[in-house]
Amino acid sequence: MADRNLTIGLSLTIFGLIFTYGAYLILKNIPLTALGIGITIIGAAWALTPPSPIPKEATINMIKSSCRNIEALLEATGASSKAIYLPTEGKTGTIAYIPLKNTGKTTLNEIKEKHGRTLIRRGGDLGIIIYPPKPEYRKPTSNNPNPSGESAGELKAELTRLTDEWEIAESIRAAQSDDRIVIEINRPKINVEYPRFKTVLGSLPSCLAAQYVAASTSRPVQIEREENHGNRIIAYLRLLEWTDTPST
Repeated sequence: MADRNLTIGLSLTIFGLIFTYGAYLILKNIPLTALGIGITIIGAAWALTPPSPIPKEATINMIKSSCRNIEALLEATGASSKAIYLPTEGKTGTIAYIPLKNTGKTTLNEIKEKHGRTLIRRGGDLGIIIYPPKPEYRKPTSNNPNPSGESAGELKAELTRLTDEWEIAESIRAAQSDDRIVIEINRPKINVEYPRFKTVLGSLPSCLAAQYVAASTSRPVQIEREENHGNRIIAYLRLLEWTDTPST
């Protein structure tokens, strides 16, 4: 991101200088000269623009602080079941539903409709909703947001933004077969060592990737299991239906 800002900024600056030189010395046109100076200033400002208005270290600290608070909540409730990531509309983004007690009568769609609450109680079912640390997500422009067949490549492209914009790892790969998605995260750059968090929500890189998958596919997602191979994390995700129950 920083290199891209520098490249674009320098290109505009050079173009602005050449434009200014030609407008003033060759064309003798003051308005065009002023335009060239304006382009030069914009280019210089662009080149000096940091990749993020918030320093990366500050962003990482905020994420880790959020994870610490989530760990405390999970400890207090005794949560141990795998979270289900549910995409929602609007600014809320992806939420995580964590079952505490299941009877298999409440569907994921019914849970989604109550996403403004923290404690979800319906009949004999009991669970909590949390707002996990999340990356900014923008919907893909494709008319088919659900990855299958050729559109699976679009999901891979979306996941690479986690490395390009969030820099959570050196690279991310994804492979899909029906409702299963395997994500390979190479050389993760950010993680937390909170045992309850990792048991329920997965490792932090997998947690972020699962949210991206849920938002991209518009379907509930659950991390079934993870494998840690030193500098490589392999997460096995399952796409769920809105008519499923947490115990499915």
